[in-house]
Amino acid sequence: MQFLTHRKILTVLIVAMPLAPLRGYAQEQNHLQLSSQKIEAGLIYNFLKYTAWPREKLPGPSSPLAVCIFGTEDPFSGFLQPIEEGTFHQRAVKLRFISSVAESDKCHMIFIGADEKAQWPALRKFLANKSVMTVGGFDGFSRAGGMIEFSSEDNRIQIWLNVQAVSEAKLHIYDSLRRLAKVTHPSSTREPE
Repeated sequence: MQFLTHRKILTVLIVAMPLAPLRGYAQEQNHLQLSSQKIEAGLIYNFLKYTAWPREKLPGPSSPLAVCIFGTEDPFSGFLQPIEEGTFHQRAVKLRFISSVAESDKCHMIFIGADEKAQWPALRKFLANKSVMTVGGFDGFSRAGGMIEFSSEDNRIQIWLNVQAVSEAKLHIYDSLRRLAKVTHPSSTREPE
């Protein structure tokens, strides 16, 4: 009888031991995902801080900066929420979720995540010359005309900056932000300048 109990314990250990590293790997991947969301939210904070919009995009001295996320899901898991507690260029910040292209021109900055990639061509066309900073979370965003792209290389977040798109939108990005990014051009390969 005691032999049977030891045998059951041994069987459970043999079955469970190979699964333990997988569970650790899954927890590590979840931690990396949360860390990247937190870092990207912090980067968006800095994008606001080191960008100047033309006067016509800021109608009055008390008008807030609208930071929009295109889609209904929060790709930042709430880490971007504290941005509403700060001010940038003496302006309050409002975080909004939008789901239609027509709403996007009311934004100062818009984030388009990988789950909304199919909407990017329509958004790009609609936002042409409207002074809205576009930030994308999918590969190829900056080469497809987006301004700032988050990508991941070797478990590190990379920032790609399309200076042509920024210039066409009449935005000014300060050098402190430019130094963080690799410069890309529309339809180019990933060779940073």
